[in-house]
Amino acid sequence: MTILRLAYYARVFNIPPSNVFNADQTGVTLVPSGNDRTYDMKGGKDVSVIGSEEKRAFTVCIGSAAGGTILPFQSIWKGKTINSLPKTRNECERLRFHYGLNEKNHWSNLKTTQE
Repeated sequence: MTILRLAYYARVFNIPPSNVFNADQTGVTLVPSGNDRTYDMKGGKDVSVIGSEEKRAFTVCIGSAAGGTILPFQSIWKGKTINSLPKTRNECERLRFHYGLNEKNHWSNLKTTQE
């Protein structure tokens, strides 16, 4: 139903496809864990899982326009200052990968969406 509304408004108000955007976000865990697999002797009772406590993650937002334009990826990190961002941010900016900073969590919010 939404696609029909979009098509209707684009036609009635003469909105060019380059001005119709779609975006989505997904969480990325830096240290994957929780896959219920370990490497230890079969049948062992005390098996340690490295990184199971790690909760380092960020969110990647991707977007595109109906006209075919793809927006640069945006990664959103939790932190209070710019120092909370990864050290490799200069290289990523060169590759047109935008960083966003959210003080409360690593999910997209109005501020990071506007950026």
